[in-house]
This record gives sequence, C-alpha cells and structure tokens, in this order.
Amino acid sequence: MTTAVPPGPSLTVVALIFSPLPSLRTAAAASAVLHGVESKGGATSVQLVRDFGDVKAAIQVCQTASATVFASPTYNAEPTWPLKAFLDEIASQSFASKRNPLTGKACATLMTGASERHYRGGENLRSVLSSVYNMQTLSPHVFLWKKHFTEDHALTASADDLCTRQGEALHDLASAVLASKAIQGLGSS
Repeated sequence: MTTAVPPGPSLTVVALIFSPLPSLRTAAAASAVLHGVESKGGATSVQLVRDFGDVKAAIQVCQTASATVFASPTYNAEPTWPLKAFLDEIASQSFASKRNPLTGKACATLMTGASERHYRGGENLRSVLSSVYNMQTLSPHVFLWKKHFTEDHALTASADDLCTRQGEALHDLASAVLASKAIQGLGSS
C-alpha cells in the first residue's frame, strides 16, 4: 500500500533583473532559469528593476515569492547600481521594521559580463545574500559572458542547458527551504 504525499506549498520564483539599461543577455539567461523552475511545476514571474522607483515594487514582490533569482549584468566585477540600491533599501527597511523579506528564502545569482574576468561579481553577491540577508543561496552561481551567447543575444545550447538546470535546482532548494521551519528560521531574531 502506498501513502499519498500531500502537496507542498505552492512554489513561486521571481527573477529580479537589475539593469538601468535593457539587458538582452541577462533577460535571456533569467528566462532560461525560470524555464527550469517551471519544468518542475513552479510558478514564475519577472520584475525589471531599472531605477529607484522600481526598487520598492521589487521588495513587494519578494514578500510573497518563495525564491528569488538575482540577475544582473556586471560592471567591473560588480552588480549594477539598481541591485545595490535594492539591497540598501532592504537593509534600511529591515532595520526599521525588524522584518527582512529575504530571510529564510532560497535564491540563485545570475550575472552576465563582457568577459570571464568579471566572474567574481556573482560570488561576492552570493556571499552578501547569504551572510547579510540570511538567504539560502544556490551554489554555484551562474556567470555568463560573450561566448555563451549568439550574435542575436540568444543563449548557446550549453548555456541554455546550464541555466535550465540551475532553475530546476533552485526549485528543489526552495522546496526544501519551504518544508523546513528550522531553515526558514535561520537568521531570524
């Protein structure tokens, strides 16, 4: 006799794309990650964060999301200023309200750049999300550069596969985090 497993909580993943300019490569990679989440049954959405006005809307989306994809082009091995502004606003609101909408949730980092020299930006971001914002970060981060894209900014087959697998893994990590009150409570005071 088999026992039916009750369905778990509905899983929603938002891709926050932080770029002051349209970033076709970053958007293509984020879309592939979300495709991986959807292939496992998760619901997805995309939120563009281009300026300070978009930051508060992105924070609102994070309130209800099960997991987040932080996607950003890199400039000098650093994420874009809209991502930094988002994290600063979260920190400011968390200090005032004692509530951080990122704590105890899963995330993945996705960075794009002109060359492989900028790969460390994703590791730095993962470290901040994990240690400062108490997120459960998927490892390894994804960093893609020119060789991972075609001339029309589409992903190569291998990059598409990598991003899709990252999305599948994020779905599984977020499911594990949602199922564990102990993990969700880490970093809460």
